[in-house]
Amino acid sequence: MDGKEKTEENRSVWAVTVERPAYPPLAEDLHADVCVVGAGIAGLTTAYLLTREGRSVVVLDDGPVGGGMTEVTTAHLANALDDRYVEIERLHGEEGARLAAESHSAAIDRIEANVRTEGIDCDFTRLDGFSSCGREIKRSSSTASWPPLGGPGSRASRRSDEPPWTPSTPAPACGFRIRVSSTP
Repeated sequence: MDGKEKTEENRSVWAVTVERPAYPPLAEDLHADVCVVGAGIAGLTTAYLLTREGRSVVVLDDGPVGGGMTEVTTAHLANALDDRYVEIERLHGEEGARLAAESHSAAIDRIEANVRTEGIDCDFTRLDGFSSCGREIKRSSSTASWPPLGGPGSRASRRSDEPPWTPSTPAPACGFRIRVSSTP
């Protein structure tokens, strides 16, 4: 698969159930303050925010609106990374990791504000999230000794020796507050 091919198994529910608008190829020169390349969630959000600031914007994409990586997303947002922020901190220092964590949280807050402002009916809900802490975290350890899920300075908000799923290998779970679920 070359990255452009999608099968029913790896397409999101909205990619197979929602009729997306189709646009003809650009037939003439356009003038705008900003040209955004990409009509996925990042490009469209950028265009949306720029138009709210009074800029004229043109969005270009070689595929469908909401295609690319957006087409295969789960629409679950979290500032907790699977690999924690350890690698970001190793490459960019504690300040870089802190900024990355803050940007993840700010992005989620911006999406929530956009949903409210525009009255988007998408079931946007903040939920508890859980991440397997792995065997490196002892069941008896306190959450203060756990690696941060939400970036430097943050810790799991609670721990559970019995996670809310059936793990293949028993291990404690780290609970965190910033996880969002929505539907298209």
